[in-house]
Amino acid sequence: MGSYQDAFAADNGFSAFRVRPGDFVVTLLRRHGFSITDRERVLSAAHGLGSLLLTTEMSYFVSKTRDEVSLKIFDPMSDRGFILWKKKSGAGADTFRPDFRVVTERYEGILRGSLVSSLYAKVPSNWIASRFMDAYILEHDLANLPSGAKFWLTVEKKYEGNHFIRYGEVLQAALEINGTMIKKDFVKMNQGGVFVSPKDLFSERPFYAPVEYLRIASLFQPARRHPITHKVKAHLGIDFELPEGDPVYAARKGTVVRMGRNRAAGNFIVVQHAGGYETAYDHLSKVSPGIRPGRTVQTGQTIGEVGCTGYCTRPHLHFAVKVRGRMVNPAPYIRAFPPQFEQMLQAKIARRD
Repeated sequence: MGSYQDAFAADNGFSAFRVRPGDFVVTLLRRHGFSITDRERVLSAAHGLGSLLLTTEMSYFVSKTRDEVSLKIFDPMSDRGFILWKKKSGAGADTFRPDFRVVTERYEGILRGSLVSSLYAKVPSNWIASRFMDAYILEHDLANLPSGAKFWLTVEKKYEGNHFIRYGEVLQAALEINGTMIKKDFVKMNQGGVFVSPKDLFSERPFYAPVEYLRIASLFQPARRHPITHKVKAHLGIDFELPEGDPVYAARKGTVVRMGRNRAAGNFIVVQHAGGYETAYDHLSKVSPGIRPGRTVQTGQTIGEVGCTGYCTRPHLHFAVKVRGRMVNPAPYIRAFPPQFEQMLQAKIARRD
C-alpha cells in the first residue's frame, strides 16, 4: 500500500466527515472529485466495497493534496478498513485491518415506549439495538414488554486514535421480563458468536442454530411486504444475516429430501427429520459436496454456505421449519447456538458463574 498505509498510520492530514442519509461509497467518491473512470477503478479494486453498508452513525476521513485524494472508510460490520485513492497515475483501493482502541461501557435504562426506541435513547445506534434484541428474540415476545421494565447492556466502542469509529459488540445484555432480570452473555465463536444464558444450555428445543452468528434480519411474519417484489406475502421463516461463504449447518440429523435452485429461494436444501419435522435452507451460495437427495446428514454437519441467490438483497440464510406438513414460526424450535459449540459454551458459562 506504500504511502497510503504510511499516511493512515500517522493520521496525517485526514479530516473527519459524517456519512449523510442515503450515502453509498460511490456517493462519497463523487462528492470528493472522483471521476466516473476513477470510481469504476476504485469499486473494482476491493471485493465487497461496492456493497458496503454506510450508516449515519459512521464517520469517514479524507486527505487532499494538490495531486492526491485519499478516503478512509471502515466497514461497520467487521474489523476491516479501506483506503480509496486517486492520483495522476490512476485510482484504486486497498484494504487494511484497523488497530482499534476498544473501550467498554455499561448503559442502564427503563422501557419507555418500544424497546428499540428505549435502547436508542441510551446508545444512539440501530446496530446496538438490533444486537440487544437478537439476544432475546428467539425466546420472548419483545413487542409487548410493559412500560417501566429495566434493562442494561455492556457495549464495545471502537476508536482510531481519538476518533470514535463505531460501536462493536454487545458483550452483555440484561432485560426484565415478567419481573425477572434475564442476563445473556455474548460468547465469541470463530468469526461470530451467540448470546447465551445458563438456562439456554439445557434447552430441549428440537433444532440447533443452523449458523454460528445470529444476526436476525427478519422474523416469521404472516404478512410482509417483500423488499424486491414489493408484494405483501407471508415470510415463512427466519433470516439470519451473515457474510457470504459462512457455513450453514444441518439443524438436526435427517435425510435430504429435496434440493435444487428456483427463482425465489435460489439454491436450497430441504431436510426431513424424525417426528414429522422438516427444515429448509435457502439462498445458499454453495451446496457442500456429497449433499444429495436420499443422503443422511448429521446434526451440525456443514451442508452449504451462506449466499444471496434467488430473491435476495444481502447475503443471508432463510431458515424454515415444517411440522407435519405445516409451516411454523421457527423461533420456538431453535436453540441459540450450533451443536459443535455446546461443550465450549458450557465451559465458558461455568467459568463466568
